[in-house]
Amino acid sequence: MRSRDFRRIARESLGGIFSGNWLNGVLSYFLYGIILSAASSILGPFGVIATGPLTVGLCTAFLGFVRRQNTDAVSSLFVAFNDRFITNALTGLVHGFFVTIGFFFFFFPGIIVYYMLSMTYYVRADKPDISLMDAMRESARLMKGKKWKLFKLHFSFIGWYFVVMLFTFGIGIYWLIPYVQSSEAAFYNSLVSEPVEYGSSYSHSSYSAPEPITIKKPTPAPIAITTPTSSEEPEQSKPQSTKD
Repeated sequence: MRSRDFRRIARESLGGIFSGNWLNGVLSYFLYGIILSAASSILGPFGVIATGPLTVGLCTAFLGFVRRQNTDAVSSLFVAFNDRFITNALTGLVHGFFVTIGFFFFFFPGIIVYYMLSMTYYVRADKPDISLMDAMRESARLMKGKKWKLFKLHFSFIGWYFVVMLFTFGIGIYWLIPYVQSSEAAFYNSLVSEPVEYGSSYSHSSYSAPEPITIKKPTPAPIAITTPTSSEEPEQSKPQSTKD
C-alpha cells in the first residue's frame, strides 16, 4: 500500500470534515491540548505523566475509526487513565526518553529511533495487557524495514501544513491532525494485518505456522538370491549333427 491508500482509508473512516468522526477527532485533539497544558501548569515538569495515557487514548479512538468500530473519541481519550494508568504513564516517559537521547547525540539516529518506536502507543492501545518493554519491542519488530514507508506518509502532508498555517492562521491544524492520525492508524492496521514471522510473541491476526510436512521414502522389497543345489555344471548344448 502507498501513502495515498492510507490517506484514502483515513478520509473514508473520518467522514465529512464538519461531521462524524472527523469532528470527534477535532474535539478530542482540542481536549488533548487543554489537558496537557493544564497538567503542565499544575504539576510542572511532572505533568508529562499525562502524555502517555492521553496518547494511548487517541490511538484507541483512531484505531476504532479505521476499523469501523462505534468509537467515541472523547471517551476513548480517558480510557487509558482507568486501565493500566501507571504502565501508560511510564510508556510516555520511557518513549520520550529514548527518542530524546537519540536526537541528543545525532539527528539521524534520533529519527531512526523515533520511527522504530513510533508504533508503541498503538500497540499499547491494541493490546492493553502487554507490558511496556514488550510494546516497544513489538513496535521495533513491526517497523523493521517499514521506517521509510512511514516517513513518506508523514512527508506527504507537508503541503497541507503550509496551507493550514498560511490561510487559516493555524486554526485548521485541529482538522489536519485527525487526518494525519487516521492515516497513521491505517498504517499500523496494515502492519498487524500482515502475516508475521514464526515464533513472534504477538500477532493481531490469527495466523499460525503450518504443520511441517514429512515425506516418507518407500522401503525397497528385499531381493531373494537363489543358488544352485547341485554341484554339477549344466550341460552344454551340443551342436546338432548335419548329414552330408
